[in-house]
Amino acid sequence: MNEHELRRTADWVSTVKPHDLPSPSVDSARRIFLDDIGAMIAGHQDSEVQDVLQDWPLMSGGSTVMRPGGGSAHPWSAAEVNALAGCWLEEDGGFRINTAHAGLYTLPTVIALAEDQGRMLGDAFAAMIVGYEVAARIVTRWDVAAANSHAHGSVSAAAAAAAAGRALGLDEGQWMAAVTSAATMSPAAPFGHAFAGAVVRNLWAAVGNRTGQLAVHAARHGVGGLPTSIDDTYGDVFGSPRWQGAELSDELGTAVQYAYQKMYGCCGYLHSAVEAVLNLQRAEEFSSDDVVEITARMHKTGMPLNDVHPPTTLGARFSAPHAVAATLVRGAATPTSFNADSLTDPEIRRLRERVKMVDIDRPDRDPALRDAEVELSLSDGRRLQRYVDIAIGDPARPMTEEQLVDKAAALTGRDVSALADLLLNADLDTPFSEVSRLIRELIS
Repeated sequence: MNEHELRRTADWVSTVKPHDLPSPSVDSARRIFLDDIGAMIAGHQDSEVQDVLQDWPLMSGGSTVMRPGGGSAHPWSAAEVNALAGCWLEEDGGFRINTAHAGLYTLPTVIALAEDQGRMLGDAFAAMIVGYEVAARIVTRWDVAAANSHAHGSVSAAAAAAAAGRALGLDEGQWMAAVTSAATMSPAAPFGHAFAGAVVRNLWAAVGNRTGQLAVHAARHGVGGLPTSIDDTYGDVFGSPRWQGAELSDELGTAVQYAYQKMYGCCGYLHSAVEAVLNLQRAEEFSSDDVVEITARMHKTGMPLNDVHPPTTLGARFSAPHAVAATLVRGAATPTSFNADSLTDPEIRRLRERVKMVDIDRPDRDPALRDAEVELSLSDGRRLQRYVDIAIGDPARPMTEEQLVDKAAALTGRDVSALADLLLNADLDTPFSEVSRLIRELIS
């Protein structure tokens, strides 16, 4: 990416007004805020998260920490721990075109700074859209996943810096300095660690949110990277293949429209398989005890998620055998289907060991699909089969607003209707303090 292109992006960031952003982008931002706030609150309720954070050092400040009972901290600390909680249950949404949970990389920082700076709701949406744009453009142009790097680590700092720079009103030069320096501070984040259940993966976005704000602080004092830093980092150091498509600065403000939300609490690569199981359970009379063999025909990106005995709850959320088996046993793919108890559940374990994974690829198939077909062989001789091409939550098959609200309520165990109404419908000139007030009521 040349300096002209970077400056063009920075000029847009420093001049675009919330009311000038495309309506579909603002609508998508509204949905991401509701969905990811629900994931953060629910994550803080998880016993593993509470154990990790019980003696976590927090800088003092007034930004909300979304843990039960509430609390506040400096924006750096609040964003850090809320990002950790937000990704723990694998309920936060992502970017459909390539692998990135860009809301996770930006929203914790945006919320913390919008509270701290007394911003309006539209300002928060604009800052998130800016950070989302940077994350999305990096992962599509450089394809960090193809270089075996997970965007939670390699992209989150640059995205958080982009969002924070906008939230704090940096000028064009300062914003460029922050984003370029943040890119150079990105951890390697090996992609396969998530598949292997290495829980360090849940720290990467937390580090990125804090690092992005650090980069912004430094940029305000003249510290930054080079115009070539993004290319140098993702192209030369990471060795990512260069995408030869549109320039990074084309159609700015639209990437967020390709966001998806999750109906199921596991890696998105597994959602079609989970949904196929649920469809079978709704349509046919059988129990998990009746199942003697399972064939899961998966798209190519889902095939590596094949751990039969995941060692951690994160590993369970990245295991097709576990996701299919747990859904069969518990009738859902909610957080309890992937908790510590599920790892040792004897019936889930039995069914995990009966899963055979097969590549679904065929000549007439759209390679962009994350589809799956699940076939169950039952003890009475029946063979039941269901195919799902696009799981619910995908931009091509989005969740309804009612489903989003129901999901947030189920995750948090709270009545989220007031927060949902504000985020989904309120005027852009609404003070963000109203969002904060409702979040604090939910966690009090």
